[in-house]
Amino acid sequence: MHMGNTGRDLRDAEIPVEGSCYIQMGGNMHRRAILFETASTVLLFLLFVIFSFPLLPSCGRELAVAQEDPGPGWVDVSPTGIVGEITGVSALDGDTAWIAVYDSSLHSVEFLKTTNGGAEWLSCGTYLASGEPDICAVDSATVWATAANTVLKSSDGGITWDKVLEAPYYPKAYTYYMDIQALDGDRAWVGREDYAWLGGAAPAIDRSVLMTSDGGATWTQITVPHPAPSGYALNITDVEPIDDSVVWVGGEEVIIASSYSPTNNGFISRSLDGGTTWGTTPFGNTQVFDICPLDAATAWATVYDFSNFYDPKNGVILKTTDGGASWNVQYTDPQRYLYEICAVDAFTVWTVGESPYYGSTDISRVILKTTDGGTAWSVQYESPGGYLTDVSAVDAAAAWAGGKSPSGGPLVLRTEDGGDLRPDVVSISPPCGSGGSEICISGCDFGGTQGSSRVFFGNVEATEYTSWSQGEIVVRVPESIPQGETAVTVTTAEGTSNPMGLEVMGEISVTSITPDHGTQYTLFLDIESLAGDDFMHGAEVRLEKGETLLNAYNVNVVSETEITASISLLGAPPGTYDVVVENPNGQEARLPSAFTVDPFCGTGSGTALLMLGLTLGLLSLAGTARKRRRGK
Repeated sequence: MHMGNTGRDLRDAEIPVEGSCYIQMGGNMHRRAILFETASTVLLFLLFVIFSFPLLPSCGRELAVAQEDPGPGWVDVSPTGIVGEITGVSALDGDTAWIAVYDSSLHSVEFLKTTNGGAEWLSCGTYLASGEPDICAVDSATVWATAANTVLKSSDGGITWDKVLEAPYYPKAYTYYMDIQALDGDRAWVGREDYAWLGGAAPAIDRSVLMTSDGGATWTQITVPHPAPSGYALNITDVEPIDDSVVWVGGEEVIIASSYSPTNNGFISRSLDGGTTWGTTPFGNTQVFDICPLDAATAWATVYDFSNFYDPKNGVILKTTDGGASWNVQYTDPQRYLYEICAVDAFTVWTVGESPYYGSTDISRVILKTTDGGTAWSVQYESPGGYLTDVSAVDAAAAWAGGKSPSGGPLVLRTEDGGDLRPDVVSISPPCGSGGSEICISGCDFGGTQGSSRVFFGNVEATEYTSWSQGEIVVRVPESIPQGETAVTVTTAEGTSNPMGLEVMGEISVTSITPDHGTQYTLFLDIESLAGDDFMHGAEVRLEKGETLLNAYNVNVVSETEITASISLLGAPPGTYDVVVENPNGQEARLPSAFTVDPFCGTGSGTALLMLGLTLGLLSLAGTARKRRRGK
């Protein structure tokens, strides 16, 4: 979701004039008064907003960037040569990102992408359209976007675009598709906002989101119930699908009137059945700017308080961990607008906006971040002029933010080190381990050498380190860590990183195998159950007899206590074999002499020779009889 017309827009608009009509512009947190004083003005406006069409329907000119360092951790990689503000940012990784730019003076929309971290930008389509665009990149080829009353899709990385949805025209009313989120190339959700002017009535279908599951060929209208009285329109400011079942929606009920101070009723709804039924939380006279759910239970939201239109407002961050049944205030500041929020995991969250509040002459763009799930928020970046309207985070280290620069052009900021000098943990491999096993912690800002820096498993400090570098630490899990999930953190002189969960396992063991024997030359034998404890996903299974090693395939770790697999006994010498299970962390368990390979006998010399021939011919293909690996 994006909130392109920000507090700066409010300072340039909302001047009540006798005879003027108040118009709701899509997604604005401050309402803009547009005067239709002459017939030509009305005609020009309608031409811009109704006849939206592509001027440049494919990737075209390359744009240079102005490189500067606006502050620790965040680098300016903004494209130059274009005018407008960024209303949508969608990052695929630390190098690849898309932006949607809206020029309100020309009522034009332009989509741009970079594949080298913002060093170069490529224009991938310009459209005449009134209304803030949004963009959602699924992968390097598939991109969804909105442009006023149109939904677009590209399947070739922006070279060409297809118009997959267009709202019908309503007399004296208009529909904007303001937010789009896609799960893949087939499944996407669109939030709509509807407006009326000059005495027009809002469209009858203004209380809905739309969903497609066939790549945009067909769309299903899904009504979001809300208690809005007559005269209200429903603005869907954000729609966030988690999967085919779980969908979160944020929005506001806005009165259609000529009042200078409108009534807003913010709400957040959640569906667990793909939009058939909804549970809704109202927030009174507020506007919900953005929501960012992690799953069906946990979500963050940025909300704006309209309690008194003329007084400083509160930029508020809310969080729920019970599916929206209750929302807790995590942060509030009466001198900040906080527009967009993006959570990487349960601990790391970014939000962007501007400060101070409406009426001040000193406006700054601002970025806040938490690494402890919202208990503490730090200002990572604050610079005079302009504002930030969207943020897209890849992980705890890489993120992109977009908005408007002080000079009026699009502003893009990028970080690849978490936005500050504090260490950031991106991943742990393997994601589970036991006391005494080694893990590799990947991230950034760990420091070139360890020095006084340390790794903690919960409150237990690690004591055995194999290696330490700026982006990687290899450390041994302390033996004293109890089983279960523990939070791993890295502490340096600059501070403590975000925690990353590690599943601590006990001592791996194997207790039985079913079946426990098989006949020599059996091509495919299913191991129905291999019982034990503390099996990890990715575990390997094998049979060992002296130097002979039979590797299982189709290994499926059903649970910590059970594994199923298949094995071939082709070419296996008869006798008893040890059953061995090896976890991804190198931990091994052995059940001695637990499996027997029965000799193939009693079928006659002809059959025996046939099986010998099959063995010699297929042994190289089967690849299951191996000499013991070195070091094993």
